[in-house]
Amino acid sequence: MLTFYTDKQYNHPENELQLVLDRIPNLHTLKLRLYDDDIEYKPFSNLKHDSIRCLDFEHYTFNREECEILIHSQLGQKCEVPMLKIKHLDDILQLINQLRNLRSIKICLLQDMDSLLISSENELNDWLTLHLPSICDFRIYHDAMRFSSYNFYVWIR
Repeated sequence: MLTFYTDKQYNHPENELQLVLDRIPNLHTLKLRLYDDDIEYKPFSNLKHDSIRCLDFEHYTFNREECEILIHSQLGQKCEVPMLKIKHLDDILQLINQLRNLRSIKICLLQDMDSLLISSENELNDWLTLHLPSICDFRIYHDAMRFSSYNFYVWIR
């Protein structure tokens, strides 16, 4: 496992990260610590690696465009287990349907009061049951520290 941090002070970390990745051919998990509002580019979009199967994006929330970038990136296409935060529940469908090697996905759905779509765990359960493909199972779990988010796992059978 490799954990990589970025911040505003660090210009174009993807070049150095790619050099590190090239020297770790058997790496299976990459944790990218990207911070919202700190980066204007997506350092994961052009990274390449043949054995990374798990991508963990702690502290960063994906919007629709960034989900699309992840889906079309080499890392996204090879990824079996992404862990990420999203703002829009529909993005989970896009990720499940287009990440071709997906086995499971861990999602944190962040909502603000302006875009509140799901107001209870029961609503989330109903939405997931209605919209997820039949090859998926899911489990909702609670994070006691986050009241404005819902966390869930989806497994692909």
